[in-house]
Amino acid sequence: MFFESLMTLTGVELGKFVLTQILKLGTAALEDYVKDFFKDSIKGSIPKAKIDVIAKPMAEAIGYFIKEFIAELKANDVEQPSINHQYQPALKKLVKDKRIAAILGTAFERDCEVIDYQQIRQLWKTEYEPDGAMFPEDFRWRRLSTKYIAGVVAIVQADATLRGILNLEIQTNIEAAAQQIAGPKVTFNLDSYRESVLKQYGYLQLESLGSAKYEQGGANYRNVSLWQIFVGQSVRECQEYMPPQSYEIPKEQLKLLQAAGEIEKIEELEAEQQRGRYFQQPIRSVLEVLGVREATTVVQPLQQYSVILGDPGAGKSTLLRYLAVRWAAGDELTQMPLIIELRSYIQSKQAGECQDFLEFVHRGCNWVGHLDQLELERWLDAGKVLVMFDGLDEVVDRQQRGTVLKQIHSFTQRYSRVPVIVTSRVIGYQAQALRDAGFQHFMLQDLDGEQIQDFVERWHGLTYSNASDREHKQARLERAIRDSKAIQELAGNPLLLTLMAILNRGEELPRDRARLYEKAGEVLLYQWDVEAKLLESPRLEKYQVEIDYQDKKAMLQRVAYFMQANAKGLAGNFIQREDLEQCLVDYLKTQRDAQNAPSIAKLMIEQLRERNFVLCHLGADAYAFVHRTFLEYFCATEIVRRFGKRGTADKGRIEFEQLRDEVFGEHWQDETWHEVLRLICGMVDANFVGQLVELLMEQEINVYEHLDENDRLEKEFLTHLCLSADFIVEVRESSGLQQTRFKLLRQLKEFAEQEYPFRFDRATAAAALQAITKIWLADHELINWLEKCTDFGPASYLPEGAITTITDIEQPNLHRNQWLKDRTQNNYNWAVRQVAVQTLARGWKDEPDTLSWLKNRAQNDDNYMVRLTAVRELVRGWKNEPDTFSWLKNRAQNDDDDVVKLTAVRELARGWKDEPDTLSILKDRAQNDDNYTVRLTAIQELARGWKDHPSLLIFFLNRGVQDQFESKLGFKMICDGTDNPRQLALQFLLKQYPTEPDVASLLQDRAQNDPDEQFRKWAQKQLQKLNQ
Repeated sequence: MFFESLMTLTGVELGKFVLTQILKLGTAALEDYVKDFFKDSIKGSIPKAKIDVIAKPMAEAIGYFIKEFIAELKANDVEQPSINHQYQPALKKLVKDKRIAAILGTAFERDCEVIDYQQIRQLWKTEYEPDGAMFPEDFRWRRLSTKYIAGVVAIVQADATLRGILNLEIQTNIEAAAQQIAGPKVTFNLDSYRESVLKQYGYLQLESLGSAKYEQGGANYRNVSLWQIFVGQSVRECQEYMPPQSYEIPKEQLKLLQAAGEIEKIEELEAEQQRGRYFQQPIRSVLEVLGVREATTVVQPLQQYSVILGDPGAGKSTLLRYLAVRWAAGDELTQMPLIIELRSYIQSKQAGECQDFLEFVHRGCNWVGHLDQLELERWLDAGKVLVMFDGLDEVVDRQQRGTVLKQIHSFTQRYSRVPVIVTSRVIGYQAQALRDAGFQHFMLQDLDGEQIQDFVERWHGLTYSNASDREHKQARLERAIRDSKAIQELAGNPLLLTLMAILNRGEELPRDRARLYEKAGEVLLYQWDVEAKLLESPRLEKYQVEIDYQDKKAMLQRVAYFMQANAKGLAGNFIQREDLEQCLVDYLKTQRDAQNAPSIAKLMIEQLRERNFVLCHLGADAYAFVHRTFLEYFCATEIVRRFGKRGTADKGRIEFEQLRDEVFGEHWQDETWHEVLRLICGMVDANFVGQLVELLMEQEINVYEHLDENDRLEKEFLTHLCLSADFIVEVRESSGLQQTRFKLLRQLKEFAEQEYPFRFDRATAAAALQAITKIWLADHELINWLEKCTDFGPASYLPEGAITTITDIEQPNLHRNQWLKDRTQNNYNWAVRQVAVQTLARGWKDEPDTLSWLKNRAQNDDNYMVRLTAVRELVRGWKNEPDTFSWLKNRAQNDDDDVVKLTAVRELARGWKDEPDTLSILKDRAQNDDNYTVRLTAIQELARGWKDHPSLLIFFLNRGVQDQFESKLGFKMICDGTDNPRQLALQFLLKQYPTEPDVASLLQDRAQNDPDEQFRKWAQKQLQKLNQ
C-alpha cells in the first residue's frame, strides 16, 4: 500500500512524502544529498539557508520519477503485489544513490533535453534490480526520461523562488516547453511529413532489381509512380491455416523448423482439415479487406487488427507503401499513416536511439520524416493514425522477434482505437501471438489474369513515351504470358512480373522458359553484391576475389544439384546452412582459387539473412530458393553442364547412359522432377530427346495400379505419354523427331478413342487431350477429330473436354457459334450441353442473339445443371441489362427446379441488393417456398446482406417457430452446418440480438418443444453456454 499512496499525491504533498517516507535523511545527510542532486544545475556552493527551499521541489521531482517508473511497470503488465513486494524496496534504494541523484538533478539545468537514462538503466540492472523479478524487456527508459523532464519543467514553472535560484528562463507555454525538452527539436508538420513519405515511397525502387541494366531509349524507370502503377491484389482469410506457399518442406525438416519455433506445430490430420477450410474461404480484394474507399484516403479495415502474409516478392511492402502514398498525395487530416519497417526499427533500437515505436518515429535515424512524440500520442489516443508494421519476418533473431510481438500487442492495448496492419512471410511468422491479440490473418494470392493485364497496361503507359513502341512491346509481353502456362504462373508474383516487364523492353521475352529463368535469375543475382560486402569487411579486404554473375550462377547450380541429389531430391526446396556453406566453399576453392573461402562463404550467406535474393533465409539455419522455379532451373542447367562434359576426364561429367537411366529413368514418375526434365530437353540436342522419348513410350504400365474407386483410370496412367509430348514440344528444331511424334500421337489417340476396358477420369481425359493438342501439328485435322469426340458416350469425360479444347485453339467464328448452339440443343450428353452453354456465353457475348438464346436454355433445357449454368452465365455477363433483374426474379419464384431457384435467390441477393424489391422477394421465398433448401438459402442471404434491417428481428422470430421444415434424409447441411431453416433463423438472432428478451424466450421454447431432435439438442447446448 506504500507506493499506492504515493501514486495519489501531487505537488507539495508528494515532496513531503518523499522526504519523510523514502529518503528519510538527517539534516547533514540531506544537505549532502541536495548538493549532489543540484551540483550540475546550480553553480557554486548552495547556502544552508537555501537547502530547505530547494529540497522540497527536489523531493517532488524524485516522487514524480518514482510515479513514472511505476506507471511504466504497470504498462508492461507488472502486477501490483509484485510492485509492492519486489520493486518498492529496490526503488527506495535506487533514488538514495548519490549517482542517481546527480543524474536526476541534471533535469534542472538550462535547456536540458535528456538525462543520462542509459546510466540509470545500467545501475538498475547491475545493482538494484530485484532478484527473481521478471523485469520487463520492453521497459521504456527513454520515455521515463522524457516524462520526468516534463514533470521537472512543471515543478520549476510553479515555483518562482526556485526559478530565481536556478536563474532559468521558463517558457510561458509549459506544453511547448515539454515538447522541446522531450528530445531533439522535432515538430509535427504534416506537410513536411507528406513530402517525406512521397520522397521515400512515391516511386518504385527499381534500381534494387537491377533495372538500370535494361534501361534503353525512352525508358524512365526511376519515375514510375507507385500511385499510378499499383494494382490491388486479392487475399484469402487464413486464420487457422498458414500455407507455406512456394516452399515444399520435407516432413523431417518441417519438424526442425517447428522445434525451432519458426513454424507452428499441428497434427497432420488437423493440418489437412485446416487446409480444406482455407481453400473454401472466398477470395477478396485486399483493398476491400483493408477498407480502402475511392472517396477518401481514410483507411477503415474490416478488422481493426490485420496480418497480411505472403511469399517473397508478393507485394506486402508495396501494399503498405501504397496506402501511405495515397494519403500523402491528398490533403485529408482525419487520419495519418505510419509505416514502421521493423528491420530498421531493430537497428535503431540496437543503436540505443529508441526503446519503443514512438521514440523511433520521434528520433530514429532510419525513420522517414520525424514527428513529435507527444503530439503523435494525442493523434493515437484519438484513433487518427493507421499504423503499419512491415516485415515481422525480417527481425531475424527469434528473441528480438518475440519482443517485437509483445510490443505490438502492448501498442494495441495502449492505443485501442488505432487500426494496425502487420506484414510477414509465412516462414518465420509466429501466428498464435497475434491471434491471441485479436489479429485476423489474410494470405496474399497470386495476381489473377485481370490483375496481370491491368499491371501490364499501366506499366507500358508509364514507361514508354513512343506510342508505337509502347503498343508493340505491350502486345509482345501479353502474348508471351498468354501462350506459356509456366510464364503465366511466374507472372502471378508481382516481383517476377515486374522483372518480365523490364526484360521485355530490351529483347523479346523468351518463349522458352529456360531463357526467361536465366534472365530473371540474372536480374536477381545483380542485387547479390558480394564484392561490395567484401570491401566493407576489414577481415576480408586483403582476400579480394572477383565474383561476377557467372560465378554466382555456377554456385547456385551446385546448390540446386546438391539439393536434388540428397535423400529427398527435389521434393523439398530446403538446404541447411552448413551444406549451403560447403557448396559455396567448394566452388570458391576449386574454381576461383579464393583464399579464406570459408569466410567469404559465411559473408555471402549473411547477406541472405538480411535480404532475399535468389536464395532466402527460412529460419533455424535453413535456406531455400525464393521460388521453386529457380531450384528447378538451376538444377537443370547444372545437369546439362555436366552432360556437356561427357567424354572428358571431368569427375563430375554425366554420360548419356547416366542421363537416360539415372536422371530420366529414375525420376520420370516423380512429379517434382517433371519441370527439370522438360527444361533439360529444351537445352540438349534433339537426337538425345528422341531417345529419351522412346524410353518413356516403351514403359509398361500396370493398369490396375492406377484405378480409382470407380474403376476409372487416373492421370498417372498416362504420365509417360503426356511427359513425352512435353519433351517434344521443348525442342526448338524438332523436324528430326517426326517419326517419334507420329508414334506418340498414335498411342495417345488409341487410348482416348477406345477407353477400354477402363474409362478415363476427368483429369486423365483433360491430360490426354492436352498432350494430343500439343503434338498434332495439322490444326484442321485436330479440330475434326475433337468434334468427333463430342459424340462419345455420356460415360466419357472426353466430349466436354473436347469442346473446351476447340475453343482454346480456335479463334471465335460464325461456324463455331452455330456448331456450339447445335451442341447445346441436340447433344444427348448433358455435360456437353453444359460446357457448350458456358463457352457460348463467354466467347460470343457480343453476338445479338446470345442473350435470348441463353434465356431459352435457362428455362427449357431438360437438365437442371445446364439450366443452372445458363442462369449463372447470364448473371455474370448481362447483369447490367435492364430486364435481367425481372427475369431473375421470375426464376427465383417460378422455376420448376429447386436448385435453379435457390441459385436465382442467391444471385438476386448479392447482385441486386439495392433494388427495392429484393428484400421482399427474399422474405417471400424464405417464408413461402415449398422447398426447404430455397427457404434456407433465402434466410442465409437475408442474414448476410440485411442483418441490420429493423424488420428482420420480428421476421426471424416468426421463422424460428413457423417454418414447416421436417428433418429427413436428403440435402443435408447446406448452410452454416444446419439443414433446418428454424435453426438458421435462431442462429442469426443469437448473433445479432444476443440480449433481446424475445430471442432468449425463443431459444428456451425451441430447446423444449421443437419437433426436430437435432435442433432441440443444439438449442439446449446454447442455453448451457448462456447460463455458464
